[in-house]
Amino acid sequence: MAGGDSLVMVAYYGFYYFSYTAEQGKGVSGCVLAISVCVLLGIAFIFVNNMTLMESPSAGWRCIALIRTDGI
Repeated sequence: MAGGDSLVMVAYYGFYYFSYTAEQGKGVSGCVLAISVCVLLGIAFIFVNNMTLMESPSAGWRCIALIRTDGI
């Protein structure tokens, strides 16, 4: 999962940036912290959805089949 790994690295870099700029009192650091937290929450959301589909695949695929209109 190369995409998830790179997002975690970006969020981790954001935490380092926040830690460095918070000492200097720059105003951008709060925004960087919020973005880093949102990225990690998004990754957690994706992982939880994947685990749920692995535990009960019939429920997830039934929902997707209802959404698709082309009959495939």
